[in-house]
Amino acid sequence: TTIAGTPQSPGSSGDGGQATSAQLNGPTGIHMDSNGVLYISDSKNNKIRMVSPDGIITTLAGTGEQGLYSGEGIARNALMNTPQGIWASRDGSVVYFADTMNHMIREIYPLLPVPAIELISGLGYASYFGGDSTEAYRSGYNLPMGIILDENGMVMIGDSGNNRMRALSHGVRTAGPSLIPTAKPSNPTTAPSSTAVPTKAPIGPSAAPTNTLVPSLLPSFQSTLTPSLIPSAVPSTT
Repeated sequence: TTIAGTPQSPGSSGDGGQATSAQLNGPTGIHMDSNGVLYISDSKNNKIRMVSPDGIITTLAGTGEQGLYSGEGIARNALMNTPQGIWASRDGSVVYFADTMNHMIREIYPLLPVPAIELISGLGYASYFGGDSTEAYRSGYNLPMGIILDENGMVMIGDSGNNRMRALSHGVRTAGPSLIPTAKPSNPTTAPSSTAVPTKAPIGPSAAPTNTLVPSLLPSFQSTLTPSLIPSAVPSTT
């Protein structure tokens, strides 16, 4: 049974209509939240799209243009490059995805009046492993692909080009209330204030390794190797 897309017809049309009549182009990642909303990494279209329980498809994030750009702020304005793995929190308040060819891990807040996007980890260029046990925004990846979120909020990542499984751990999130999906403005027709749209920052080898994107959020993430999270995977010292 086809739930989205038209066979032998790659494209990007169809937003606002039935998903079965819409066009996709090289979709790779897919995940559904507990509300029945389906999230799709429409990879070759450089978009994240969503299908409602009644079968209507819309673009959640991305302009359709390929590019390396922080894109922090309004999700529909963000550039990306071949997004692949995707995973939504159970309640659909946060969607994580691997911006694979940009070597980044990003997140979207779909429930805001104007959905927002943030960079949580990655340097914007291929890094041949580095950044374990440090703040996530300092961690580098090489073609991250698979991504899942466990029941404790740990983000697991397949760092494919580095042949490793990585994990991002974070405790209580400290993002400002304008970025928390449940904290909506009193006027639902009003877009989030400028404080909810982090300042654009340079991405790439020349970018300073300081947090200029979301100071209240990014340092709360810590990157580590998955085996260190599994006691049985730690070699015995006896």
